[in-house]
Amino acid sequence: MKAETQRRREQLREAVLCFLADRPAHKFGVEEITRRILRDCSVDGEFDESHVADALAVLEGYGLVRRVDRKLSGLVDFQATSEGVVFRERNYP
Repeated sequence: MKAETQRRREQLREAVLCFLADRPAHKFGVEEITRRILRDCSVDGEFDESHVADALAVLEGYGLVRRVDRKLSGLVDFQATSEGVVFRERNYP
């Protein structure tokens, strides 16, 4: 069970990184990223915005995505870094 949970987390991180790295010029909020990944059915199992936020925190820690604050609204978007785009191209063709 624990290995399955870990695999699902890894799969979600991959999906989030691929989504953002395929659109490097754009920024997306957690809600939009969650909706798009759910629509694309790129992750096995159920997940919600909190799981996507956790995945983004890990990816941000590795320097693959960056946080972009929206001025005046207090909301946060995320965008792939150049390292994230290169990582995606090398590991997930």
